[in-house]
Amino acid sequence: MHLSKRATTLFAAAWVALGGCTDTAPHDLAAGHAAIERDDPDEAIKMFERVIDSRDQPPNVRAVAYLERGVTYQDQGRYDEALADYDSAIRLMPNLAEAYSNRASL
Repeated sequence: MHLSKRATTLFAAAWVALGGCTDTAPHDLAAGHAAIERDDPDEAIKMFERVIDSRDQPPNVRAVAYLERGVTYQDQGRYDEALADYDSAIRLMPNLAEAYSNRASL
């Protein structure tokens, strides 16, 4: 499982990427992380999707949500969905190294 990697790398990336976000994105990303910690990936996916579907969020915030959902999918063995999310994260935020790394690990 990627949780320890998330705790150090992705959570830090999420906070950096949150600059300029609006609405509930910080809360939804935090709720997604909390759901992962509770071993509730379906709830985590729902929270990340709220950020992804919110078109008023800046691209970097949506990229982090795609990355987080991709890792959640990967942890569930849903590799095609994870790959699509990593590709979306890269498209929105080309300097998001974690997305490239995770994509390569599939």
